[in-house]
Amino acid sequence: MAKRGGRQGRVAGGLCGLVLVGALLLGLPAAGVWLAGKPAAAYLQFPPLTLHIPHAPFSWPVFWWTALPVSAVGAAFLGKLMRHRGPGYRGKKRPLPWWAGLGAALVAVFWILAWQRFSWLAELQQYTFLP
Repeated sequence: MAKRGGRQGRVAGGLCGLVLVGALLLGLPAAGVWLAGKPAAAYLQFPPLTLHIPHAPFSWPVFWWTALPVSAVGAAFLGKLMRHRGPGYRGKKRPLPWWAGLGAALVAVFWILAWQRFSWLAELQQYTFLP
């Protein structure tokens, strides 16, 4: 039997990996719903509204217990990123391009529109998540 080699073997291996990941991402949640004996329709709504799940009340101690370590790691990462001087560093700091601010503003606007339940936007609510 001939052994696949070179580029064709790498492409086939990568494709098999993608198929496996896709099957796991789609199959495991479906298997969990099936094993729990619940109807799948409750989990297929968009945007996802968790009306069928009773939520625990908000807890400030739990919030801080999880937020502080995440913030510490994020601050360390940002500090390292700010001090990094990669190849081609000439000692000058360049400002961000104009479109970086535009992108950040658009992300903020669309996140607010996607997660808030504005009555005037009810008809278009499901289309605001993607942008």
